[in-house]
Amino acid sequence: MSTGRNDPCPCGSGKKYKHCCQSRDVDGGSAQLRNAMRDAATASREWEVDAIPLMARFEDGRSPRPVLMLVAAGDAIIHHDVLGRLRGEITDVAAALEAAVVATARDVGVFPERVRVRHDETAVALAPLLAGRDIAVSGGAGPAIDDVARPLVEAVSGAAMWPPVCRPDTWNAWSLPRPLVAELFSAAARFHRLSPWLVMSDLQAPRAVLPSGREWTCCVLGNGGQAFGLVLYSVASDLFEVTNAIDSNEPFRWVQGRILSLTFEGGHAPDIQREARLNRWEVPGPAAVPALTTVNTPGGGVTQENIRDMIALLGALPSFAAKHGRALTREDRTGELGKPIQWLEPDSGVSFSYDGEATFDMAEDEDDDVDDDVDDDVDDVSKDDMLAALNRSLQQATSIRNNAPQADFGGLSPAQVHRLLQSDWKGPSSAIRVRQDLKPEQVAPSTILSNARVILSFMIENGPAGATSAGNLKLDVVAALAERLTLPDGYLDLRRKYNKRITEQDVWPLHRLRIVCELAGLIKRKSTRFSLTLTGTALADPARAGELYARLFHTWFRTFSIDYGSRWQWPDLQHQIAYTLYRLRTEAHAWSRSEDLVDRVVLPYALAHAPVIAHTPPSLASVILKDDVLDALTGFAFLETTEESRDKFGYPRRQYRIAPLASELLTFDL
Repeated sequence: MSTGRNDPCPCGSGKKYKHCCQSRDVDGGSAQLRNAMRDAATASREWEVDAIPLMARFEDGRSPRPVLMLVAAGDAIIHHDVLGRLRGEITDVAAALEAAVVATARDVGVFPERVRVRHDETAVALAPLLAGRDIAVSGGAGPAIDDVARPLVEAVSGAAMWPPVCRPDTWNAWSLPRPLVAELFSAAARFHRLSPWLVMSDLQAPRAVLPSGREWTCCVLGNGGQAFGLVLYSVASDLFEVTNAIDSNEPFRWVQGRILSLTFEGGHAPDIQREARLNRWEVPGPAAVPALTTVNTPGGGVTQENIRDMIALLGALPSFAAKHGRALTREDRTGELGKPIQWLEPDSGVSFSYDGEATFDMAEDEDDDVDDDVDDDVDDVSKDDMLAALNRSLQQATSIRNNAPQADFGGLSPAQVHRLLQSDWKGPSSAIRVRQDLKPEQVAPSTILSNARVILSFMIENGPAGATSAGNLKLDVVAALAERLTLPDGYLDLRRKYNKRITEQDVWPLHRLRIVCELAGLIKRKSTRFSLTLTGTALADPARAGELYARLFHTWFRTFSIDYGSRWQWPDLQHQIAYTLYRLRTEAHAWSRSEDLVDRVVLPYALAHAPVIAHTPPSLASVILKDDVLDALTGFAFLETTEESRDKFGYPRRQYRIAPLASELLTFDL
């Protein structure tokens, strides 16, 4: 039963719900989802974080290069967001990754110990940003991020290319300085006019070392007459892998480094043509507008440093082709390798080395196919439609990836934990259900049930009970009820020793149970008296003890704040109480202390947020579990208890085990 705005707050403060805890509880479903994500985030001390370009276009132009920010913990997606654009500089990518980590931590309530990112250079830039939070950073994508990211990218773009490929419709999308782009266009126009592909095949790829020390393997496209341009590989062996890709739909599957592909386009790039006219960038002709595609770069972007390298090589390669054209043409015509070439281009200072074709398998050039596939796979849809499709694909992939069992969740998957925590405990499709049809003799051992029946019977016999201005039962009512309640041995004698006039709150079991009965709709307060509701009158019938028990159990753990009156507040414990009930059935078959059970029946995210007192064994979490959950379950006869010993203050040390009623009361469907 939900709490109304004007009902008494379940926390027992005496205030109306709307003036107390409603704001905290208003988004309970979202809170439960966040709690499920906390499980995965806390269970895995290392998160994998990535910025992944999406092959999508939004008509309003405000999202020219969408990038998916993704955070994974183990096999679970714990955060995803889409940025409209992201600059390609390593520092910008690192800043976006840091923001994703912080946003995730804000959602799940915990930071990781380690973060792994795809690229080593990004890890170097990210490390100082997270150093203040004592988070270690390493490079090299793990299997989890690829497994969770790839379905999302495929769902949006329709393409199966991996590692990520990026090819926006405009140069503006790259967020580069316009003078730098103008310089690139001029270099590309000169490269196109000199046509080095007339003497070089795409497999005659020299290794170039720039004066900065950076190295690229240079593939000139155009000898086959299909695609024209220049492709740069940061890892030389990637040219061989792309050329000899077994699956034409996955030409980049084994790529290790970065690829920058500058191709000359015609009708395929109308936006770039228009952009070039507006900015008066130099182009050699309407069918020779340069367009850029990146593969496996940080965030899918391109840095200004990359563009300067491209400009230098667009200028130096035609000189290399002119200088060694005869030898290259002979090699291509005869298939016989010539002498290795070592040559320094005097104008740019670029050093070239070449010792033969990159491969002898003259496979069809895959780069042309990649560009065509990219254009074919980009749907010209509205931004709203694209975002809606993206959201659907994210949710679908999240569901798939969060379906793997995890030992930290007692063998449940994150999806099963989520289903368990968001269940309402009532509906036919609920993951946990409280049986309503237990027989009176089955629930008879419950002291909470018997005490509730005392309250209901008292009001049937004596009529409405008096209420104080503070909303508690009057002293005469408390005195009469206290004599009839089942209470711990010596409880009332101890209270009378220190209090001549015993109030409702002096008899704490009565006080809590009166609140629960009110929240359960069994009794109601109006003005200066408590009276039975129609539901309370009906369920007071001994034959309906099973229904009354189920209503009390559901209200106690779902509506009432189980930490009400406690010195220590641990709201996460109640958020995940369904998991605790699920686990107790298997973990409490033998007599166990609360400190033995707490790690096995409480979810990791909740344990991570438990109150802590240093140097106080046992853990405070186990004490709260005992006081707020195990003792209440004992009152419901869900657990049995025995006194093991007493501590130095005289308080009993108890052990608990599952009672026969537990297996009858709850059913689970995960």
